[in-house]
Amino acid sequence: MLDRPTKLPEWYSSVKTTYDGGSEKDRQDLLLLYHTYMVANDHLDFDLLSTIWDAGRDNLFFNTNQFTYEGLSDWENIWNHYRSRFKFESPYYPGRLHIVIRGDMACIEADGILRHKSWVGPPGEVTHNPSAYRATKVLIKEAGEWRVVHSHFSEMADGVRPDRAGKSSVGK
Repeated sequence: MLDRPTKLPEWYSSVKTTYDGGSEKDRQDLLLLYHTYMVANDHLDFDLLSTIWDAGRDNLFFNTNQFTYEGLSDWENIWNHYRSRFKFESPYYPGRLHIVIRGDMACIEADGILRHKSWVGPPGEVTHNPSAYRATKVLIKEAGEWRVVHSHFSEMADGVRPDRAGKSSVGK
């Protein structure tokens, strides 16, 4: 297991992040938790993931492969499946972040996440390796600690939104 990060990398200061609500401590805790998730995802490190994901069996995540996974055991299974099929190339880029905090519940929205993994699995096996995607995470704070209870990932569309001809689709 990788060590759980205790601080953000210096380059995070250039990441566009907006906040709605919450104390400065909650904001920083949530940003660090997001970074911890992204590091775990880069390396498919289930032990690190389990330090931030609520262990409840009913907690769902929707993967970019379009399937639904239930609880930590499902997440562990899919990462075990993918671990030997992906080669880590370089660290992720977090995208543009918006963090909404209401009491003991928060939502992290990320648009324009970039990941850098190459497929090294069996030729001909269905591969799903989007390099750009977006994510939403729902978190609950219990006993002073934030935990992810839901994540939803989807691929970024190429090109321009149909209603924005001639304008960028990111952030509109």
